[in-house]
Amino acid sequence: MNSRRGKADRPAADPFGERRGLRHRAVHRVLGGRFEFLADEPALLGLADEAFGGLHTRGDRRSERRFRVVLQASGADASDPGDVPSMRYFAGAGTIGGVIDAANLALVECARAAALVRVGPSLFASRYRARCELLEFAVYTLAARVLRHAPLHAACLGLGDRGVLLSGDSGAGKSTITLLGAAAGLAVLSEDSTLVEPRHLRATGLASYVHVRADTLRFVTDAALRRRIEASPVITRRSGVVKYEVDLRSSGLPSAVAPLSMRALVFLSSRAAGRQPLRRLDADAAIARLAREQPYAAAHDTWPALAARMRRLPAFELRRGADPQATVAVLRGLLEADHRPA
Repeated sequence: MNSRRGKADRPAADPFGERRGLRHRAVHRVLGGRFEFLADEPALLGLADEAFGGLHTRGDRRSERRFRVVLQASGADASDPGDVPSMRYFAGAGTIGGVIDAANLALVECARAAALVRVGPSLFASRYRARCELLEFAVYTLAARVLRHAPLHAACLGLGDRGVLLSGDSGAGKSTITLLGAAAGLAVLSEDSTLVEPRHLRATGLASYVHVRADTLRFVTDAALRRRIEASPVITRRSGVVKYEVDLRSSGLPSAVAPLSMRALVFLSSRAAGRQPLRRLDADAAIARLAREQPYAAAHDTWPALAARMRRLPAFELRRGADPQATVAVLRGLLEADHRPA
């Protein structure tokens, strides 16, 4: 019997791809940190540019935290581009991660302020999903955990250095109000993911895209803006909802260039507005409602400090009327009144 192993049985020299070259590099300053992206394929840096390019914010670069994100292109995967599975999340041994399939995943190691993102061809064909579900997931998770910011599923609009936080379930109108608020001159900090520093209630986010349904266009009075929206790419949410993906950076709409100081917390409600669309909430009711609407943030270790500080922030329920422009006018009034934490 021949005991010698054949060539196919020999161990590979680099089975884990540890010596794979990362020849492509880009740096983006977002979410309060300096993120260095290293990629083995230039197309992956293009994905990072789509997500974070042109979003440099002001700040002290000498004290900013540095992060490292490695981007790798996976080989052929088994998923059909139109039927890519949902993300599944996991944690253990100091890592946090999300996996879609064997070729598409993100691993975050907070202790090293680093992440690995692997993208297969099927997901890359849907750049919106590759960007949102893998790349932005890794960057948001790193920033929230390392910088100890509270992660909120909320929009944020600003005026000067003041901001108003908009909480509400999916379908409450955050994206519509964000777009119309920007069209009315309010600065966009984020559409639906906002990080808040608990002690001083300073918020940051990615003012890159706003996603709106076609029926939102009937509220857009600026004909040139309406044409730009109609020329935007169309994406399909996991829920099946089809939306325009409006790039704020090329839209001419204002966006926040620095973190905003939160001056009011507003819960968007789909209930009929009636004569009084804006209703003041007491602190206990506001914090309880925020915890219900933000279960992930409420389970985060930054929640006690955030809740204690939020209790001192003016909070309101804002019911939607037939014309969302009226909602925007109310938000502008709150920002112009310059509410301050009690």
